[in-house]
Amino acid sequence: MPDIGLVLGLLAEISAQVRMARAALARIDAIAAETRASPEAVDRVTGLYAGRIEQLERRRHTTSRAEPAGDARLHTATHDLLDRLRDVERAELQRMQNSAAVDNVVVRHLQRSLDLLRLRDRI
Repeated sequence: MPDIGLVLGLLAEISAQVRMARAALARIDAIAAETRASPEAVDRVTGLYAGRIEQLERRRHTTSRAEPAGDARLHTATHDLLDRLRDVERAELQRMQNSAAVDNVVVRHLQRSLDLLRLRDRI
């Protein structure tokens, strides 16, 4: 039996994220003017937010109609696969650092990105 509270909580979180992204998009022109952002930067950021909203909407639709038991197995398998692949990325990053193919600043930035991806995927 699914944890209905968990599903409802996830749906509420996704809805809040969509609302937040739409609020940001609604203010993009004003903030772009304040920061003197180029039209190219505005277009790029608008595309990023639009893509995020689309992804969240798909996730909300999938979450609302998912088979709870199958969804839980899929969720676990997805996270396990992502974790293993990120371990491969970390190992490759370490090899690049050891061979001086990338400097420490780049390594720290990429490690942080991998850490943030792992955290984001756990939400």
